[in-house]
Amino acid sequence: MKRLRYVRRLLFVCLLSACTFFSDSLLPNPQTVPTQLTVMWFRLTHETDGQQSLLAVQRTEQQQWRWVQTDAFGAPLARQLSDQYGWKNDGFLPPNRTAGRLFAAVALIAAAQTNTEISAIYPSLEVVGDAQSARYLLKGKLLWSVWHLNSDQWRIGFDNDSWLVQRLPE
Repeated sequence: MKRLRYVRRLLFVCLLSACTFFSDSLLPNPQTVPTQLTVMWFRLTHETDGQQSLLAVQRTEQQQWRWVQTDAFGAPLARQLSDQYGWKNDGFLPPNRTAGRLFAAVALIAAAQTNTEISAIYPSLEVVGDAQSARYLLKGKLLWSVWHLNSDQWRIGFDNDSWLVQRLPE
């Protein structure tokens, strides 16, 4: 009986580990942070429900990207760090995979705004399209579609959902 409990627990841990491994592997790891990046601010509008939030992106001293998304009152919705080793939560907020996927797409915009080649950030991405409208694939799977609407606005779409992203002046 004791052995059966042990086997069940072991299987449960293995199953959780496999789920975590496969879900995190869908996001590419940024291989570099643009040297020109200090802090960028974006307004995010979820087009399905109109919810707005602010996103601050900054370069840390440890060569990481720091992402902090807050609601209109300044309460954090998501905080993550990313570097060449992967994405991880920054603080005590629960994991927010949608935010992580959105942040990874906004990294493309931050790269373009600092004149950094996308291939330097995500060398494994395949880009289909042009500067106005592009689809980004990883191992043949669509990660995001990004439309450049004007000088400071983009639309990012994935999983039948879309966000309007507007860069705010510093």
